[in-house]
Formats: sequence, structure tokens, C-alpha cells
Amino acid sequence: MSARGSGDSEDEDEQGERARRIAEVRAAAKASGIGRRAEEDDYGPRSVDVEDDDAVYITKAWRDWERHYLKKLAQTVHRMVCAELDRFEESIFMLFVNFDGHFDGAVAGREANKLLQAIEEAAPGVYSDPDELIGKDGSISFISLLDYYGGSVGKEASLTFTISSLAVGLVGSGSLANDARLEALSWDELRRNIVGYRRLLSDVRQFKEDRSLEDAREIGKSIGFDDALLAYYEALSREFEGDAEHLFELFCEVDESGNMLLESEEVVELLRLLDTAATEDDLTRYMDEINLDDGPLSFSSLLDWWDQARSVPNSLVAEKGAALIASVKARAAQRRMSSYLISGSSVQAQRTRAKDENRSKALCQSYARTISEIRDYKMERDLRNAEVECSRL
Repeated sequence: MSARGSGDSEDEDEQGERARRIAEVRAAAKASGIGRRAEEDDYGPRSVDVEDDDAVYITKAWRDWERHYLKKLAQTVHRMVCAELDRFEESIFMLFVNFDGHFDGAVAGREANKLLQAIEEAAPGVYSDPDELIGKDGSISFISLLDYYGGSVGKEASLTFTISSLAVGLVGSGSLANDARLEALSWDELRRNIVGYRRLLSDVRQFKEDRSLEDAREIGKSIGFDDALLAYYEALSREFEGDAEHLFELFCEVDESGNMLLESEEVVELLRLLDTAATEDDLTRYMDEINLDDGPLSFSSLLDWWDQARSVPNSLVAEKGAALIASVKARAAQRRMSSYLISGSSVQAQRTRAKDENRSKALCQSYARTISEIRDYKMERDLRNAEVECSRL
């Protein structure tokens, strides 16, 4: 009995120790929230970083879908670059892409040497000094190729044919070849490709802008800004799309200072011209939509507002619908006819005032700034639209 009683006592001690340890573990778990359902938490559901992929997903399967989206977006960015180029420039782009081994928008190191070697073999003596193309970091930018071969050197018919033939021989069809390479890229490689070629697109946009103003700047430098005004305006008008020409006429009509920036009173006057049936409440709502908190209204900002106002359901322009759009287009046609037959356009009047007031140089600079702003706006708009379009299954 006594022996059995002693054993029972030891068993009881072990059970008590085990129970104590279990209680401690449970207490610690309760304090940390482990093992508890969210609704049992005294302070509501525990916070989770929903932007943390590891917290949301168990597997990496979601990357397969995102990779499909990234591939479509990369293809679109490449096509946007090509849309900025003429046929010969596109051949140069195809060459550049072919030697972009990492497919990240940069040709450097051995890639650069191989590119130069290929061009030299196809067109011996085409450049006397490779340093004209290679940057300080040892890379060759697409813009350096575009500037060199797209200039007087590249205008030679034989070189144009040689570069184009070399590109086709190495790459084949530009878009198809790029698509095939993009298909083989991993998730992170596609992201690097998009960043690199979006940067390249921005560089091309700036390069093309500078090219478009070369003649106007030369006229201003050699003859004078009075004579350069028309060339600057023609460069600007080449950027117009849709209703932009009519909007620019209205903009110039109310731009009293001629600095291509509208103050609040000038914006109200423009809106009265744009919507001749606008009430005071309408004007107030238009002004709220345009939002001048960041300063005077530029022409590119007016384009941005107009493009969005026609498509955003809760905007006043969208609510007034097709009737307003039709009336704007009708008045635009009437103003064009009137300017041809009677008094000339408000744009012409603006240029005349600038000459009379000795402000031609300032207006040329305002036109150049407006060109840059419009091109920036259109590139960002197109990239945003591309991201939205590529997200559709």
C-alpha cells in the first residue's frame, strides 16, 4: 500500500507539473494572440499588412498572372517607342534592342563593343572615332545612335540601306522579334525591361522635341524672333490632336499677357467661350473641376481637363453630353471659316501683338515650353491608358 501510495504521489506531482507548463504555454499564446480567431480578439481583428505579398498569398502563382500583364505592357511600351520613329530610325532601334543583352534599355560593356563591331563590319569606316558613340560609363545609348546615324551621316542613301539591311538580317521583324524575347523573360526581368524602355521612350520624346524645334531656333538665332514666331507655332500645331486646335484658339483669345498661362479671370472668360450656355453655377463647377490651386492654367492642363471631362461620368461636360461637344465643334468650324475670310485668327492676333510690343522672343519661348508640356502630357496619358488597357483580360 505504502509503496503504491508513494508511486501515486509521484504521478500526481508529474501531472501537476505538466498542467502547470501547459497553463504557462496557453497564457503565453493568449498574450501573443497565437491560436485565437480574429473575432475573439479583445481589440478587433489583428492588423495585417495587405500589401505584403507573403501575408496575402500562400504560393507564388499570382506572379504568373502578373507576368502576363507585364509582358503585354512591355510590348506596348516598345510599340510606343517605334511610333515615335521613322522607318530608318526604327531600324536603328531594332539594332539597339538586338545587342541589349539584358533587355533593360541599355547597351554596355561587351554588348557595346559587339554593336560597334557589327556596324563596322556592315559599313566599314562609317565612324572615325568610337568615342563619339560610347559614353563615359562605357555604354551606348539609343539616343547617341539616333543622333549620329539620324543626322547628316545617316542621311547617306547607302548607309541607310546598310543599317536597315543589317537590322533586318540580325533581328527580322522588329515587333515579332521583341515579342519573342519578352516571352522568355522572368517576372523581375520584365519589370526591369519596362522601367528601362519607358526611360528610353522619355529620352526619344525629348530628342524628337529638340529636332522639331531645330529650324525655329535657327531662324530665331540667325534672322530674329519676329521671323521665328511662325516656325515655333507650326512646330506647336503639329502636336495638336482632336479639339486641341480650337481650344488653343480660345486659349490665345483670352491670354491677355501672352505668356501662355491663364489666371482665374482669364479661365472664366475661356469657359464662357467654350460653353456659351453656361450659367454662373456651371462656371463655378467648371472652375472646381479645373482646380487652379497649383497656379495659373497652362494649355497642357486645359487639354488634360478637357480629355478627362469628356470621359469622367460625374463631370459637367460629360453630363451635358453630345450636345455640348457638338456645339463646340460647330463653333470651331465657324471660327476657322471666319479667320480665313475676315479678320484672321486669335493666334495670328497674338503673334502680331507680340511683334508690336517687342515680345516675340518671350512668345517663342512660351510656345517651346508649351510643346514640351503637351508632349509630356501625351506620353503620360498614353502610358496610363496602356496600363489600364493591358490589365483587361
